[in-house]
Amino acid sequence: MSRLPQAPGLVAQDGYFVVHAPRQTGKTTALRALAAELTASGRYAALYFSCEFGEAAGDDYRAAERSILQEIRDRADATLPESLRPPPWPDLSAENPLRCALSAWARTRPRPLVLFFDEIDAAARVEPDRRAAAVPGRVQRAAGVVPLLRA
Repeated sequence: MSRLPQAPGLVAQDGYFVVHAPRQTGKTTALRALAAELTASGRYAALYFSCEFGEAAGDDYRAAERSILQEIRDRADATLPESLRPPPWPDLSAENPLRCALSAWARTRPRPLVLFFDEIDAAARVEPDRRAAAVPGRVQRAAGVVPLLRA
């Protein structure tokens, strides 16, 4: 965590932060390492994932959210112990499937979730008036999600 020394304190405070730096400077590597360390600490279920897969859906906002949820599922299956992985997603045809799925995950896991959204600018394709609700910064805190965003 030497590259992001203040991050654990922000996580402990239920805070969020943005890591912004030029390309190829180690942002992704640092966030992946931080997610692994936070999970290994036994206090959090931390997951790094990319939102860039949602960009391919174009203006189909629900398809973009479903793509991001698939990336979350794939990353969780690859990096988290089974007890910390998300449950089956709720109805993805519902309004705001990303928020609903992440809320369901937060309610069913034994540890708070720490989510690192990489390439969050790809989520700009999400309908503007739904963006704040789709990306769980303001709405998920009560459900135990600590949103940590990377531009």
